[in-house]
Amino acid sequence: MNPLRVKLKFFSLARDAAGLHETVVELAEGSKLRDLMKLEIVKKVLDFLKSLGVEPAILVNGEKVGDEHPLRDGDEVAILPPSSGG
Repeated sequence: MNPLRVKLKFFSLARDAAGLHETVVELAEGSKLRDLMKLEIVKKVLDFLKSLGVEPAILVNGEKVGDEHPLRDGDEVAILPPSSGG
């Protein structure tokens, strides 16, 4: 089986927690969004946002999907905290 390469993008507070704007990760073929959420960098970001009372949007290729969404090679996953109005 070939690994999937997925681009992770972090915005705003998520970028601050991750210490970077984007990275590419490899996952096993057949992985779902829930599998990506178990990666250390993703857990670190989500735990940080949770400690601030922030619930981020998690988008795959620009669409909000559920944890069971299958990932494909080349997908882009974005973690975006809610924006504050102004």
